[in-house]
Amino acid sequence: MIEDGRVTVNGRPAELGMKVNLSRDVVRVDHYVVEPLATEWVALHKPRGFVTTRDDPSGRKTIYDLLPEEALHLFHVGRLDRDSSGLLLLTNDGEAANRLLHPRYETAKEYRVDVEGTPSKESLRRLVDGVRLEDGIAQAESVELREQSEAGTSRLVLVVKEGRNREVRRMFEAIGHPVYRLFRRAFGPIEVGKLKVGEWRKLTREEIALLTASGPGAGDGAARSPGGRRPSAERRETGEPREGRGSSPARRQSGAPRGRPASDRAPSDRPSSGRSSSERTSPGRSSSERLSSERPSSERPSSGRSSSGRSASGRSSSGGARGPARGSGEGTGKGRRPDREEGR
Repeated sequence: MIEDGRVTVNGRPAELGMKVNLSRDVVRVDHYVVEPLATEWVALHKPRGFVTTRDDPSGRKTIYDLLPEEALHLFHVGRLDRDSSGLLLLTNDGEAANRLLHPRYETAKEYRVDVEGTPSKESLRRLVDGVRLEDGIAQAESVELREQSEAGTSRLVLVVKEGRNREVRRMFEAIGHPVYRLFRRAFGPIEVGKLKVGEWRKLTREEIALLTASGPGAGDGAARSPGGRRPSAERRETGEPREGRGSSPARRQSGAPRGRPASDRAPSDRPSSGRSSSERTSPGRSSSERLSSERPSSERPSSGRSSSGRSASGRSSSGGARGPARGSGEGTGKGRRPDREEGR
Protein backbone atom coordinates (compact mmCIF):
# COMPACT_ATOMS: atom_id res chain seq x y z
CA MET A 1 0.00 0.00 0.00
CA ILE A 2 2.85 2.38 0.80
CA GLU A 3 4.59 1.71 -2.52
CA ASP A 4 1.27 2.26 -4.30
CA GLY A 5 0.98 5.69 -2.66
CA ARG A 6 -2.21 4.84 -0.76
CA VAL A 7 -0.75 5.81 2.64
CA THR A 8 -0.05 9.40 3.69
CA VAL A 9 1.41 10.91 6.87
CA ASN A 10 0.39 14.47 7.62
CA GLY A 11 -0.71 14.85 4.02
CA ARG A 12 2.54 13.58 2.47
CA PRO A 13 3.16 10.16 0.90
CA ALA A 14 4.48 7.66 3.43
CA GLU A 15 7.85 6.02 2.91
CA LEU A 16 8.93 2.49 3.79
CA GLY A 17 10.55 2.36 7.22
CA MET A 18 9.39 5.76 8.40
CA LYS A 19 8.23 6.11 12.00
CA VAL A 20 5.02 7.81 13.06
CA ASN A 21 3.47 8.82 16.35
CA LEU A 22 -0.28 8.42 16.17
CA SER A 23 -0.71 10.85 19.06
CA ARG A 24 0.50 13.71 16.85
CA ASP A 25 0.74 12.42 13.27
CA VAL A 26 -2.28 11.96 11.01
CA VAL A 27 -2.08 8.76 9.01
CA ARG A 28 -4.51 8.08 6.18
CA VAL A 29 -5.08 5.03 4.02
CA ASP A 30 -7.08 5.77 0.89
CA HIS A 31 -7.98 9.12 2.48
CA TYR A 32 -9.44 7.41 5.60
CA VAL A 33 -7.83 8.42 8.91
CA VAL A 34 -6.23 5.55 10.83
CA GLU A 35 -7.30 5.64 14.49
CA PRO A 36 -4.87 4.25 17.08
CA LEU A 37 -5.95 1.17 19.00
CA ALA A 38 -6.61 1.56 22.69
CA THR A 39 -3.79 0.07 24.75
CA GLU A 40 -4.85 -3.05 26.61
CA TRP A 41 -3.08 -4.93 29.38
CA VAL A 42 -4.29 -8.06 31.16
CA ALA A 43 -2.87 -9.95 34.14
CA LEU A 44 -3.47 -13.71 34.15
CA HIS A 45 -2.83 -16.14 37.01
CA LYS A 46 -1.55 -19.05 34.93
CA PRO A 47 -2.17 -22.53 36.37
CA ARG A 48 0.22 -25.42 35.99
CA GLY A 49 -0.55 -27.68 33.04
CA PHE A 50 -1.17 -24.89 30.49
CA VAL A 51 1.31 -23.94 27.78
CA THR A 52 2.09 -20.31 26.95
CA THR A 53 1.23 -20.26 23.27
CA ARG A 54 -1.74 -19.47 21.07
CA ASP A 55 -1.97 -22.80 19.27
CA ASP A 56 -0.36 -26.05 20.38
CA PRO A 57 0.25 -28.75 17.72
CA SER A 58 0.03 -31.43 20.42
CA GLY A 59 -3.42 -30.31 21.46
CA ARG A 60 -2.43 -29.33 24.98
CA LYS A 61 -4.36 -26.69 26.91
CA THR A 62 -3.08 -23.14 26.32
CA ILE A 63 -3.40 -19.94 28.29
CA TYR A 64 -5.85 -18.67 25.67
CA ASP A 65 -8.32 -21.33 26.81
CA LEU A 66 -8.57 -19.29 30.02
CA LEU A 67 -9.32 -15.95 28.33
CA PRO A 68 -12.61 -14.53 27.04
CA GLU A 69 -13.24 -13.84 23.36
CA GLU A 70 -12.46 -10.13 23.72
CA ALA A 71 -8.93 -10.86 25.00
CA LEU A 72 -7.85 -13.48 22.47
CA HIS A 73 -6.12 -10.88 20.28
CA LEU A 74 -3.62 -10.01 23.03
CA PHE A 75 -0.16 -11.58 23.05
CA HIS A 76 1.77 -12.76 26.07
CA VAL A 77 4.73 -10.81 27.43
CA GLY A 78 7.35 -13.50 27.94
CA ARG A 79 6.44 -17.02 28.96
CA LEU A 80 5.89 -19.42 31.81
CA ASP A 81 6.56 -23.07 31.04
CA ARG A 82 3.87 -25.71 31.33
CA ASP A 83 4.88 -26.80 34.83
CA SER A 84 5.13 -23.24 36.20
CA SER A 85 2.34 -21.05 37.53
CA GLY A 86 1.80 -17.44 38.51
CA LEU A 87 1.58 -14.01 36.94
CA LEU A 88 1.57 -13.66 33.17
CA LEU A 89 0.96 -10.36 31.38
CA LEU A 90 -0.74 -9.96 28.00
CA THR A 91 -1.08 -6.82 25.88
CA ASN A 92 -1.54 -5.34 22.42
CA ASP A 93 1.29 -2.84 22.98
CA GLY A 94 4.20 -4.50 21.22
CA GLU A 95 6.64 -1.63 21.78
CA ALA A 96 6.14 -1.59 25.55
CA ALA A 97 6.25 -5.39 25.71
CA ASN A 98 9.58 -5.52 23.88
CA ARG A 99 10.98 -2.88 26.21
CA LEU A 100 9.95 -4.88 29.28
CA LEU A 101 11.67 -7.97 27.92
CA HIS A 102 14.85 -6.24 26.75
CA PRO A 103 17.84 -6.88 29.07
CA ARG A 104 18.74 -3.18 29.01
CA TYR A 105 15.74 -2.27 31.14
CA GLU A 106 16.35 -4.97 33.75
CA THR A 107 12.72 -5.56 34.63
CA ALA A 108 12.63 -7.54 37.88
CA LYS A 109 10.66 -10.78 38.10
CA GLU A 110 10.07 -12.38 41.50
CA TYR A 111 9.62 -16.13 41.88
CA ARG A 112 8.73 -18.48 44.71
CA VAL A 113 10.81 -21.59 44.18
CA ASP A 114 10.42 -25.02 45.82
CA VAL A 115 13.54 -27.15 45.39
CA GLU A 116 14.87 -30.53 46.40
CA GLY A 117 17.22 -30.42 49.38
CA THR A 118 18.45 -27.32 51.17
CA PRO A 119 20.95 -25.05 49.38
CA SER A 120 23.87 -23.90 51.51
CA LYS A 121 24.71 -20.24 51.94
CA GLU A 122 27.63 -20.75 49.57
CA SER A 123 25.30 -22.18 46.92
CA LEU A 124 22.94 -19.24 47.27
CA ARG A 125 25.87 -16.85 46.96
CA ARG A 126 26.75 -18.57 43.69
CA LEU A 127 23.31 -17.69 42.33
CA VAL A 128 23.89 -14.02 43.12
CA ASP A 129 27.49 -13.97 41.94
CA GLY A 130 26.55 -15.84 38.77
CA VAL A 131 26.42 -19.45 37.62
CA ARG A 132 27.61 -20.59 34.24
CA LEU A 133 24.92 -22.02 31.96
CA GLU A 134 25.23 -23.30 28.41
CA ASP A 135 24.19 -19.86 27.11
CA GLY A 136 26.39 -17.79 29.44
CA ILE A 137 26.52 -16.49 33.01
CA ALA A 138 23.17 -16.13 34.79
CA GLN A 139 22.82 -14.01 37.93
CA ALA A 140 20.06 -13.51 40.47
CA GLU A 141 19.34 -10.04 41.77
CA SER A 142 18.58 -11.54 45.19
CA VAL A 143 17.73 -14.88 46.78
CA GLU A 144 16.31 -15.77 50.18
CA LEU A 145 15.88 -19.16 51.82
CA ARG A 146 12.47 -19.04 53.46
CA GLU A 147 11.61 -22.48 54.79
CA GLN A 148 12.84 -26.04 55.08
CA SER A 149 10.60 -29.08 55.44
CA GLU A 150 11.09 -32.48 57.03
CA ALA A 151 10.45 -34.01 53.62
CA GLY A 152 13.83 -32.71 52.45
CA THR A 153 12.61 -29.75 50.39
CA SER A 154 13.08 -26.00 50.70
CA ARG A 155 11.26 -22.86 49.64
CA LEU A 156 13.11 -19.78 48.38
CA VAL A 157 12.29 -16.38 46.93
CA LEU A 158 14.36 -15.41 43.90
CA VAL A 159 14.47 -12.15 41.92
CA VAL A 160 15.98 -12.08 38.43
CA LYS A 161 16.26 -9.34 35.83
CA GLU A 162 16.78 -11.49 32.77
CA GLY A 163 14.40 -13.55 30.67
CA ARG A 164 16.15 -16.59 29.27
CA ASN A 165 14.35 -19.82 28.51
CA ARG A 166 13.79 -21.82 31.75
CA GLU A 167 16.52 -19.76 33.37
CA VAL A 168 15.45 -20.15 37.00
CA ARG A 169 15.16 -23.92 36.72
CA ARG A 170 18.57 -24.18 35.07
CA MET A 171 20.19 -21.97 37.70
CA PHE A 172 19.05 -24.22 40.54
CA GLU A 173 20.05 -27.33 38.60
CA ALA A 174 23.51 -25.80 38.29
CA ILE A 175 23.87 -25.68 42.08
CA GLY A 176 22.50 -29.21 42.53
CA HIS A 177 18.95 -28.43 43.72
CA PRO A 178 16.35 -29.18 41.03
CA VAL A 179 13.11 -27.19 41.05
CA TYR A 180 9.87 -29.11 41.47
CA ARG A 181 7.51 -26.15 41.78
CA LEU A 182 7.90 -22.63 40.39
CA PHE A 183 5.53 -19.71 40.93
CA ARG A 184 5.94 -16.17 39.59
CA ARG A 185 4.65 -13.69 42.14
CA ALA A 186 5.51 -10.39 40.42
CA PHE A 187 6.54 -8.93 37.07
CA GLY A 188 8.08 -5.52 37.66
CA PRO A 189 5.61 -3.46 39.71
CA ILE A 190 2.67 -5.80 38.95
CA GLU A 191 1.85 -8.51 41.50
CA VAL A 192 -0.46 -11.50 41.21
CA GLY A 193 -2.12 -10.33 44.42
CA LYS A 194 -5.58 -11.77 45.10
CA LEU A 195 -6.09 -13.07 41.58
CA LYS A 196 -7.19 -16.70 41.79
CA VAL A 197 -5.56 -19.46 39.78
CA GLY A 198 -6.87 -19.49 36.20
CA GLU A 199 -8.41 -16.02 36.40
CA TRP A 200 -7.53 -12.72 34.75
CA ARG A 201 -8.11 -9.00 35.23
CA LYS A 202 -7.44 -5.78 33.36
CA LEU A 203 -4.61 -3.62 34.64
CA THR A 204 -5.46 -0.20 36.04
CA ARG A 205 -4.26 3.03 34.46
CA GLU A 206 -1.76 3.45 37.27
CA GLU A 207 -0.34 -0.03 36.69
CA ILE A 208 -0.07 0.54 32.95
CA ALA A 209 1.74 3.83 33.56
CA LEU A 210 4.28 2.06 35.78
CA LEU A 211 4.84 -0.66 33.20
CA THR A 212 5.21 1.65 30.22
CA ALA A 213 7.40 4.29 31.86
CA SER A 214 10.36 5.03 29.60
CA GLY A 215 14.03 4.77 30.48
CA PRO A 216 16.31 2.10 31.97
CA GLY A 217 14.77 0.33 34.92
CA ALA A 218 11.21 1.04 33.78
CA GLY A 219 8.77 -1.27 35.47
CA ASP A 220 11.49 -2.34 37.87
CA GLY A 221 10.27 -3.74 41.14
CA ALA A 222 13.76 -4.25 42.55
CA ALA A 223 13.52 -1.26 44.86
CA ARG A 224 10.81 -3.07 46.77
CA SER A 225 11.18 -5.88 49.22
CA PRO A 226 9.68 -9.23 48.14
CA GLY A 227 6.50 -8.30 49.99
CA GLY A 228 6.04 -5.18 47.89
CA ARG A 229 7.03 -2.81 50.72
CA ARG A 230 9.71 -0.30 49.89
CA PRO A 231 12.60 -0.69 52.37
CA SER A 232 13.84 2.33 54.28
CA ALA A 233 17.04 4.09 53.23
CA GLU A 234 18.67 3.11 56.53
CA ARG A 235 18.05 -0.60 55.98
CA ARG A 236 19.19 -0.43 52.38
CA GLU A 237 22.49 1.11 53.39
CA THR A 238 23.26 -0.96 56.46
CA GLY A 239 21.74 -4.29 55.49
CA GLU A 240 20.18 -4.46 58.95
CA PRO A 241 18.41 -7.82 59.40
CA ARG A 242 14.64 -7.82 59.45
CA GLU A 243 12.40 -10.47 60.88
CA GLY A 244 9.71 -11.77 58.61
CA ARG A 245 7.21 -14.48 58.01
CA GLY A 246 7.87 -17.22 55.54
CA SER A 247 5.92 -20.04 53.98
CA SER A 248 6.14 -23.77 54.29
CA PRO A 249 7.06 -25.63 51.12
CA ALA A 250 4.12 -27.37 49.54
CA ARG A 251 4.31 -31.11 49.12
CA ARG A 252 4.34 -32.70 45.71
CA GLN A 253 0.93 -33.29 44.22
CA SER A 254 0.01 -35.77 41.58
CA GLY A 255 -2.97 -37.44 40.04
CA ALA A 256 -4.76 -34.26 39.00
CA PRO A 257 -8.07 -35.03 37.24
CA ARG A 258 -7.85 -35.17 33.47
CA GLY A 259 -8.60 -31.82 31.90
CA ARG A 260 -7.83 -29.88 35.07
CA PRO A 261 -4.48 -28.27 35.92
CA ALA A 262 -2.41 -29.73 38.71
CA SER A 263 -3.25 -27.68 41.79
CA ASP A 264 -0.59 -25.60 43.50
CA ARG A 265 -2.63 -25.69 46.68
CA ALA A 266 -5.99 -26.86 47.89
CA PRO A 267 -8.83 -27.58 45.40
CA SER A 268 -10.15 -24.09 46.07
CA ASP A 269 -7.06 -22.71 44.30
CA ARG A 270 -7.96 -24.33 41.02
CA PRO A 271 -9.45 -22.23 38.20
CA SER A 272 -12.80 -20.76 39.25
CA SER A 273 -15.01 -17.82 38.41
CA GLY A 274 -14.42 -15.77 41.56
CA ARG A 275 -11.70 -13.23 42.22
CA SER A 276 -11.08 -13.25 45.90
CA SER A 277 -7.76 -14.41 47.26
CA SER A 278 -4.53 -15.74 45.81
CA GLU A 279 -2.58 -18.85 46.81
CA ARG A 280 -2.02 -18.96 50.53
CA THR A 281 0.79 -20.59 52.46
CA SER A 282 1.00 -21.47 56.10
CA PRO A 283 3.02 -19.00 58.17
CA GLY A 284 6.52 -19.88 59.25
CA ARG A 285 9.71 -18.33 60.45
CA SER A 286 12.61 -17.53 58.18
CA SER A 287 15.86 -18.95 59.42
CA SER A 288 18.43 -17.64 56.96
CA GLU A 289 19.71 -14.51 55.29
CA ARG A 290 18.63 -12.82 52.10
CA LEU A 291 21.51 -12.46 49.68
CA SER A 292 21.49 -9.72 47.08
CA SER A 293 23.73 -8.69 44.22
CA GLU A 294 24.70 -5.40 45.85
CA ARG A 295 28.38 -6.03 45.33
CA PRO A 296 30.95 -4.31 43.12
CA SER A 297 30.72 -5.69 39.61
CA SER A 298 34.44 -6.49 39.69
CA GLU A 299 33.75 -9.24 42.23
CA ARG A 300 31.30 -11.07 39.98
CA PRO A 301 31.98 -13.43 37.05
CA SER A 302 31.95 -11.59 33.76
CA SER A 303 28.75 -12.03 31.77
CA GLY A 304 29.64 -9.83 28.83
CA ARG A 305 27.57 -6.91 30.12
CA SER A 306 28.60 -3.55 31.43
CA SER A 307 28.69 -3.07 35.17
CA SER A 308 26.27 -0.19 34.91
CA GLY A 309 23.62 -2.55 33.57
CA ARG A 310 23.48 -4.41 36.88
CA SER A 311 22.73 -1.49 39.19
CA ALA A 312 19.27 -1.43 40.75
CA SER A 313 17.24 1.61 41.61
CA GLY A 314 17.29 2.49 45.27
CA ARG A 315 20.09 0.05 46.19
CA SER A 316 23.35 0.64 47.99
CA SER A 317 26.56 0.03 46.10
CA SER A 318 28.22 -1.54 49.12
CA GLY A 319 25.64 -4.35 49.39
CA GLY A 320 26.08 -7.74 50.96
CA ALA A 321 23.83 -10.02 52.92
CA ARG A 322 20.49 -8.90 54.25
CA GLY A 323 18.10 -10.29 56.74
CA PRO A 324 14.85 -11.87 55.57
CA ALA A 325 12.07 -9.63 54.33
CA ARG A 326 8.31 -10.03 54.43
CA GLY A 327 6.46 -11.36 51.47
CA SER A 328 5.27 -14.39 49.59
CA GLY A 329 7.09 -16.18 46.91
CA GLU A 330 5.99 -16.34 42.31
CA GLY A 331 -0.47 -6.78 20.43
CA THR A 332 -0.22 -6.97 17.63
CA GLY A 333 -1.04 -3.30 17.90
CA LYS A 334 1.96 -1.00 18.39
CA GLY A 335 4.98 -3.08 17.57
CA ARG A 336 6.26 -6.46 16.55
CA ARG A 337 5.48 -9.47 18.71
CA PRO A 338 8.28 -10.24 21.16
CA ASP A 339 9.75 -13.74 20.88
CA ARG A 340 11.81 -13.76 24.06
CA GLU A 341 10.97 -16.29 26.72
CA GLU A 342 10.89 -15.48 30.39
CA GLY A 343 13.39 -17.30 32.55
CA ARG A 344 11.79 -19.94 34.72
